[in-house]
Amino acid sequence: MKKIIISSVLFFFVILANAQNVGLITNKTEACEGTVVTLSVSVDGSYTMDPNFKYFLQRSDDNGSTWKTIEMTNSAVNVPISSNYLFKAYIENNTGTKFESNQVAVKMLKLIDFQLPEVIDSICGEFNLEDLYLYLQNQSGSDINYYQHWNGKHGAPHNAKPKAKTSTTFTVAEGGGCNCPDPTTIDPFNPPANPPIPDPSDPTNPSNPQDPNNPSDPSNPQDPNNPGNPSTPSNPVTGLISYHDLPPSNGKDYSHEIQPGISGGPNGGSQTIYVMIATPDGKFGLDSVKLNFLSENECCPELFIPNSFSPNGDGVNDYFEVKGLDCYDKATLEVFNQWGKLVYKQDNYGVSGWWNGSVNQGGNTDLTATTYYFLLNLEKNGKTKVHKGYVYINR
Repeated sequence: MKKIIISSVLFFFVILANAQNVGLITNKTEACEGTVVTLSVSVDGSYTMDPNFKYFLQRSDDNGSTWKTIEMTNSAVNVPISSNYLFKAYIENNTGTKFESNQVAVKMLKLIDFQLPEVIDSICGEFNLEDLYLYLQNQSGSDINYYQHWNGKHGAPHNAKPKAKTSTTFTVAEGGGCNCPDPTTIDPFNPPANPPIPDPSDPTNPSNPQDPNNPSDPSNPQDPNNPGNPSTPSNPVTGLISYHDLPPSNGKDYSHEIQPGISGGPNGGSQTIYVMIATPDGKFGLDSVKLNFLSENECCPELFIPNSFSPNGDGVNDYFEVKGLDCYDKATLEVFNQWGKLVYKQDNYGVSGWWNGSVNQGGNTDLTATTYYFLLNLEKNGKTKVHKGYVYINR
């Protein structure tokens, strides 16, 4: 009985001695799009490759459903990031026994990351898509300067139109700090095919420095990355903004690009627009916005709402007269004093007359000369629009 126990203990010890502890670490758990992370594999704490084993690295871009595998020739591998990835590693001995590592997740921070509102409502007439920058929401505060794109490829003199700089900013990364990607690192999971040898005398060859449409040509005045271009932004990340009626498949897909001016036509309607901001090398951010157009019957002219009036009985500006209300089915005016108390309310405003600066809520006295806050509720075809602001009574 004692011999059996000793043999069992020795056998268990041999199994433990042969077991391999495989570890996988990364130098970054978050990385900017196009930049490189380093994955390192250790065996029992050592990063020196054991000649008795083959080393393999695996990558998944679908949260572990499928994996790509490469054999490692070094215990550390550089991998460019173009998606959110999971990594794991394993080693294999000459009998085919595998020892797996832990999994490591690397989150990609997009080089360009911006957001539009889901819907823009109550649009009358034509909407200029170039005005969408007014609605773009900055995700982190890092700057990216951009140019308008329309009807051609970036770099040609007639289509890369510089847009004046504004205070609008776009995200270079969610946490800031993304710089231009390193174009020299080859993805070991997707090695490139052998490219054809370019003809240096071909004027359309993009590597030909004399090609006037070559974005890297330092004499190209339309190249936004050209330091000699007076409109060149100081930020090294430059985007190209474009508008599409179907989502682009990549950062160089302009097959469904549309002109900046669109309308809903006489009957109105809705359109979904896809906005892409892309770098010259094809890195891009994409978002969509639904534009709801009013019909011609629903559209009303812009209102004129005065910011002051003087109810002193001289026949000039005695009333708070809002021009353009006759287009609406109903208008209701509410006026509040500086303490938030309602001092005036009138349904069918404009039809029932204009406000003369007096109280009609709990009294009938003239209000003092100061600033008041108003809400003007407008109804048309069952839809309500609210205008709000301040008006000064000057006596």
